[in-house]
This record gives sequence, structure tokens and C-alpha cells, in this order.
Amino acid sequence: MDVAIADLYFCDMTLPMAPVTTMRRRGPGHWPEAVDFTYAFSAEGHDLPLRLSLLESGIFILDRDRHFEHPTPDFDRVFMFAEGWCRVTIAGAVRRLRPGTIYLLPAELSFSVDYRAGSRLYYHHVRLLDALGLPVFSRARDLCALTHDGFLADLVTPYGDDSPVGVARWQSALFASVMRMAEPFLADLVDAATRAHPFAELMAYVRSERRATLSVRELARRYHASPGALSKRFSRAIGRPLKDHLIDELIQHARRLLGHGDQSVKQIAAELGYADTFYFNRIFRRRTGHTPTTYRALSRSR
Repeated sequence: MDVAIADLYFCDMTLPMAPVTTMRRRGPGHWPEAVDFTYAFSAEGHDLPLRLSLLESGIFILDRDRHFEHPTPDFDRVFMFAEGWCRVTIAGAVRRLRPGTIYLLPAELSFSVDYRAGSRLYYHHVRLLDALGLPVFSRARDLCALTHDGFLADLVTPYGDDSPVGVARWQSALFASVMRMAEPFLADLVDAATRAHPFAELMAYVRSERRATLSVRELARRYHASPGALSKRFSRAIGRPLKDHLIDELIQHARRLLGHGDQSVKQIAAELGYADTFYFNRIFRRRTGHTPTTYRALSRSR
């Protein structure tokens, strides 16, 4: 697809940030939960509603060889090496990653990584969702990579320049590099936007409510339809039952809080409207394959 670098790079995409005081910034306290925006692929004539979350940025410095396992993370890892290298294994295939390239490891893709002592890398944890609320890069079956000297230079400025101009430049570079790597999925993104359009208001309401007590019956009353008819229309267009969508929205938010927040499992369950923490644990494990406590430990490994 033909999108000018200038159109990507100098986008109006500025998010508030806290001053740099440590080697690692963790959301959601430092940034908004997410930014809704419409991305215009002018060459194709499509305006695509997308949703971007910046979860964490930091510098990872290895004083010794390290190995980590990452089963189905719920966010995309964007990172670049300043020094050193690592080996990433995805579905048995091994890749060696070095300086000079921006890498993205997609959400929902299991992988393991072996870092070498002396390595130093800059990382950004992000989540880019399509109009259906699904991770854009879950369509990728492998590592995504991008080589662009301008992007590389600006993506490390959070740790050297906290001025408004510096912040704007690194955020624009991050946004531009992520969108460039999303280009192969344009046709899928257009399809998702087309299918989601009739339910955009409903899905925004579900996202804003995020409570376990929200039911298909309540939504049907709100949108003047019978529960059966609403569920059938939603399932036909979106590809999953409305009831499942309500649960998935809660679990995805729980995953984010577990991975990048400081609340206890009990507090997260209560925030989502689950009066019974044990029931929340059971639902979470059924959807993710892990208990909330195990998921938190796995998601916070580097």
C-alpha cells in the first residue's frame, strides 16, 4: 500500500506523559487508558476506526544471560536493541534479533526469548485494536520488523528528552512504526470496520460499562430490540455471540490490569462487578488457561 512516510510520521498523536524518573514507566497511571482515533488510508479511500493503548515503556539492561517464556501475551511488544542481541523462538522457529531494526512481537502469539548478557534494549508495550475490539497483530503468525533510521532515533528519546517536542516526536515515531507494520492487514481491518459499523454504539457502551452485571437483556432494552433478535444480528455480523463479547471485554480489561496495574485480584474482580472472587478466577482461567495470579506473574516477566 502507498502511504507517505510524512503522513504517518507527523500525525497528531500526542499523549500526556509523566516525567522520566526511573528506567521503567508503567501504565495505566501515566497515560490515558486508550486513545480512539480514525486512521485514514487515503490511497485506498478507507477511514478505519482503531484503538491504541500505551501500557509501558522502559529500558531493559541484561547483566547476565536470561530466558523468558511468554504464553499468549495480551499486548504487542515493540522494541529495539541499542546493544547486544537475543534469540526469539516462535512455533519452533528461531530468529536472532540485533540492533538496527524495530521489532514487534504480536499480542496472542506465544514465544520464548533468550537474552545475552550485556544487551540493552528500549521497549514499548502497546495494544492496537481494530473496530471489532480484536488485536490488530493477532493476525500475524510471526515477528514483525521495520528498519527506519528516523524512527529508531526518535523511539529512544523518552529517556533523553522530556520536552513537549521530544515527547511528541517519540510518540509519533511509535505510532508511525506500528501503523507501518500493520499495513499487511489492511484488508482485514477494512472488513472488521464494515462488520462492526452497525454495532459501533453498542460496543462503545459495553466498553464504557465493563461490569459483570451487564446483560444481553439490558442491552436489548437499551437498543429497543428483543434479546434473541439482537443476539442473532450481533453474532451474524461480528462472528461471536453477544454474551461472549460481554465476557471477553471484561477479561481483556482484567488482563490489562493484571499485567500493568497494581490492584489485587480481589480488587480487580470487584471493579469488574464480580461479587465472588472465586467465580471471577474460574471465568478468567476458562478464558485464558491461567489463574489471574499465574497470568500476572507470566505477563510481567520481560
